[in-house]
Amino acid sequence: DEFFTDESLHEPDGETVMIMGLDVLPEYRKMGLARELVFNYCRKEQARGRKRLVLTCHKEKIKMYRKFGFDDLGESASEWGGEKWHEMEIRLNF
Repeated sequence: DEFFTDESLHEPDGETVMIMGLDVLPEYRKMGLARELVFNYCRKEQARGRKRLVLTCHKEKIKMYRKFGFDDLGESASEWGGEKWHEMEIRLNF
């Protein structure tokens, strides 16, 4: 995707942060670690004045991110890696 080719859209002091990846090793899954990572990151970015976090994920991860408080914005225009993605966002107003 053209979106990922350079940093021209990067705003260091912008109100939105895009999460580019989240991975937990298989032996540590189902322990709440991903949730803690996301919640701690949300608090950190809110303290920095950010208003929302966004990410793209595969369809099978939508349920997990909804549990974390993200809203599914629907299918993304991105076809990064030749795959379909969903856009997710969470507003940092807690």
